[in-house]
Amino acid sequence: MVVIQVVAPRVWPAPSRAVIIETFRTAENVTVLSGAFHVGMGDKFETKKGETLRVGGFFRAEKDMQHYAWTSAPTVVQIHGRGPFVINYVNPADDPRNKTSEKK
Repeated sequence: MVVIQVVAPRVWPAPSRAVIIETFRTAENVTVLSGAFHVGMGDKFETKKGETLRVGGFFRAEKDMQHYAWTSAPTVVQIHGRGPFVINYVNPADDPRNKTSEKK
């Protein structure tokens, strides 16, 4: 028997939120449900080279494709594809999982 895991999280990034350059272990499909979502390709975060996707807009990043995204207003996107859903940051220092919280 073959088991295929499908994931479809919805994400509400904060306005003016940037998603640093990342890749995924599997192909990623993104649909804009509300607002505007900006995406770009490559290993440098360059807003002038990105595209704006509006409601109903669709973006596909193939496995290991370096890309980045940002919002400029309240936005909701749905990310869908086969799991497991694993984010790989190009620069490990950008990965929030590597940040240590300061104890007071």
